[in-house]
Amino acid sequence: MENRKTSDVTTSERISAAPESDGLPDLTDPSSWLSSGVPVKADIRSLLELLSKDGADLNLDGPNGGYLRSLFFWCDSESFEEAMAIFKQTTATPEGRTLYLDQLYARAFSCDPPLTVRGAIQVTRQTFGSGSIARNAFWSLFAHAPITNDTFVSVRDLPYDDEKKAALAGLSRALSGKEDLSELNALHFTELSDEENQAVMRALADWTITSSYIGRSNQEAVETCLGSVLPEAEIPKYLGAIAERDPDLAWTLLTSDSPPISGDDLSSLERDCISSLAAKKGPAALDLVREMHSTQSPALFKSAMDSSLRADSIGSADWYERNQAKLPSGSKDALVSSIVEFNLAQGAEEEALEWISRVEDADLRARLESEAAPK
Repeated sequence: MENRKTSDVTTSERISAAPESDGLPDLTDPSSWLSSGVPVKADIRSLLELLSKDGADLNLDGPNGGYLRSLFFWCDSESFEEAMAIFKQTTATPEGRTLYLDQLYARAFSCDPPLTVRGAIQVTRQTFGSGSIARNAFWSLFAHAPITNDTFVSVRDLPYDDEKKAALAGLSRALSGKEDLSELNALHFTELSDEENQAVMRALADWTITSSYIGRSNQEAVETCLGSVLPEAEIPKYLGAIAERDPDLAWTLLTSDSPPISGDDLSSLERDCISSLAAKKGPAALDLVREMHSTQSPALFKSAMDSSLRADSIGSADWYERNQAKLPSGSKDALVSSIVEFNLAQGAEEEALEWISRVEDADLRARLESEAAPK
């Protein structure tokens, strides 16, 4: 029999041999390939041939499960299409299939040369067609795709709205999980649609809020986004996305000595943010406005009281009684008008009229009286 060097032995032959007898790594465990060096293309090709044979057991939890995992772990852009065809035939729990599909996309986009986004879409479509499986596959695909304008264009090319939503969700997941945001430096925000822009802003907000989990302060994360990632026109949208997720952090940023925005953008976001805080904290949010001594206090008090009343109507009215002496007349009228409107909405006309009598501004009092008059 012809003697051959170990390097000449194919993967198929390695698999059929007992690993203990020849000292080769255990190919059923992808981590062993890591310790012994990246497999060459011939290894991947042999795995493809072995797993493509008629009658091959393609149960991810079966005897060939280790070989399948090795293939999904080490496939490259050239073998991606064949690996996907094998994956389609595999059986396992839904969670297991999701895990290995995610691994396939991660590997194909990170190898050299990487798979193109359009190439991945084409293979995904021919493998899964359309429907819920395809939709989940597109989420995974775009969760590993590069964050570029071309990638967003590829999302628009998807024919079904549910697939586009899944793709944008995948891109948001990819962005929010990045260690740094240098990849965004080449992104042209003006070329994004409103929906795409919102997906990016939500992801950046998540990236900012979760930064503390990896040892980076929220303030450092904000400075990164404001300093090198976002054009000035995009900053209000970014802060708005933070306010939706973490109004406490947003309020801290907006009420700092040097807020990152100003003018109408700042006023609008402050009102939205204090409304969210009051819905969560009740009357305690009113103290935040009182401590500001802002020229915007009447509008902010109105937004805060509107939400606080829905959270705790009795506590909110009590807060006013305790603090009215410390408030300027404009702020007092704004707060009382909220209480009046709340009582009218609840059908408590008599109580509303009692509060109307406490309004100092004549024009506002007349308007409220008109609203309270029997129809």
